Amino acid sequence: MNNLCEFLDEEPPKEHVLKGGHVFSAYDGEVVEKIFDYEMTMRGHIVSIPNPKPQHSYDCIVDLNNSGKLIKVQVKSSKTEDEAMISSGTNKNKKPYDLNKIDFICIYLKGSNRWFNIPMRVLEGKLKLRLGKNKSKYMMYKDNWEFKL
Repeated sequence: MNNLCEFLDEEPPKEHVLKGGHVFSAYDGEVVEKIFDYEMTMRGHIVSIPNPKPQHSYDCIVDLNNSGKLIKVQVKSSKTEDEAMISSGTNKNKKPYDLNKIDFICIYLKGSNRWFNIPMRVLEGKLKLRLGKNKSKYMMYKDNWEFKL
């Protein structure tokens, strides 16, 4: 990464070391979006990326099993193994995503290699979710690759 940044005459992205030694950088979200694309493709779904991406909206549109049923997805990565921020906006202006613009939020839990694919309608305007505990009310959406509502 540093060689590319040198070539482009740019500063490398800032990394933040979090509690537990986890490292988070500005590129984590983009990497997780690519992992999501791969997961979806391997399961027979078609992923389309809008260009440009709509602000405060979805990251991709998924055609489930090439059936014509389309869902709008926001992909998120967690900074820890059990908690994820699912808000739109900057630190000072966080707000929940709009239910009318997104169908699912798909969250990759860093360090545990687990996905939670959660319908927007069950998130009740939340900004943060606790997912790592087996008692979480969102456990039914763990590895929800059929995107059941």
